[in-house]
Amino acid sequence: MGLDSDIDEFAYSVTDLDQDGYLEIFVRFTGGTGHFTVYEIYEVDGDSGKLVRWKCEEEAAPDFSESPMRAFYDEKAGEWHLDVYDSLGQSVGEVGTTWYDLTLSGCGVQAQEYRSQMSELKKDNEFDFTYYGEKGEEISEAEYGKMAGKQYEGMKKAYISFADDYRMESGELEKMGRKQLLEELGHSLGEFAAEWAVDLTAWEAALPKEEIDCLRQIAREIPGLFYIDYDDCTNFLSFFVTDLDENGRPEVLLERSLGSGIVRSHMSCYELPEEGGGMRQAEMEDPECFYSYLGFGGEMEVIRDKKMGENQYIFDITGLNDSSYSKKSKCRMSLKDHRFSMREEKPSKVADGGGERDSGKEKKETVRAARMNVYGAPCEDYVYEKVFVSWLVWKERDG
Repeated sequence: MGLDSDIDEFAYSVTDLDQDGYLEIFVRFTGGTGHFTVYEIYEVDGDSGKLVRWKCEEEAAPDFSESPMRAFYDEKAGEWHLDVYDSLGQSVGEVGTTWYDLTLSGCGVQAQEYRSQMSELKKDNEFDFTYYGEKGEEISEAEYGKMAGKQYEGMKKAYISFADDYRMESGELEKMGRKQLLEELGHSLGEFAAEWAVDLTAWEAALPKEEIDCLRQIAREIPGLFYIDYDDCTNFLSFFVTDLDENGRPEVLLERSLGSGIVRSHMSCYELPEEGGGMRQAEMEDPECFYSYLGFGGEMEVIRDKKMGENQYIFDITGLNDSSYSKKSKCRMSLKDHRFSMREEKPSKVADGGGERDSGKEKKETVRAARMNVYGAPCEDYVYEKVFVSWLVWKERDG
């Protein structure tokens, strides 16, 4: 594939991005000190049954780790558009973000840069912003906030979800047998979905006012949370809106990825206190708990431990704390009484763990937390939409 030694990890997804009925293999590579992104797309040819590589513009290599992703459908042209961005840290506390309109057409991806911004962290976690239009001209914040609406005016809005947590080390796929490989590909395809965007107004009317107020407060505070204790080692930031302790109040899992080469991540949890006030970080059982970047894809198995009075969430992980980064194991995560815990578990211990049982067997349930990225503290309405969608994905199990 023409890759060089700077590539550290890669992820793949089985998709149908252009919704033409022919499946694609979407491959994303990451590496280098800046944790840069390269992607390739291969589609099954309807006549020959062989894989055909899409033509992609290499200079536009946005980060595809976010799922669900905003998409738009142009009915007149019969084309899908992905609204994606690429961010680059210029220096400590200074981040540039460029937005691209990726048009999927004829086994190819055309990229159009249509807006960008530069954010610089000042004292007391305050930001200075500079906004730019399609031609690089400086524009106002109000104009910047309206550009996405103008870019996709008249198109139907959607969210595309895909399994981006199928991450492999070099040579791992080649070692798989045909049966295991088909199972992996089938699982990835099962995670893919393209759905019309929910009407936020209708959903807001259906949810309790207290819940909406929590989501709006989270949207206001998330940008500032990203830059607490920010240093030059932080190179990737994302969040998940969840309700781990099922108290009806959403909390935020904030993920920071640090370092170069083999990148490791740190997860922290922020809650909204019932008595009001700003978000507070839950006490971390192990403040030095790190794991390999791309180790948490958002899909978890939940086990309800009645004796302990808490929910325990199990997911695949690579290299927790002092473990080898190539070691595959499980991680058990929980939130109880404002105490957040992440710890490594051997697969046998996970299988033998406590939880609800029916006729001697555990009741297992799979939940999903949607990864969202926010760089440079963009406009509040956009952040709120991300927070809202992440919350809806978490609540999807409730129907």
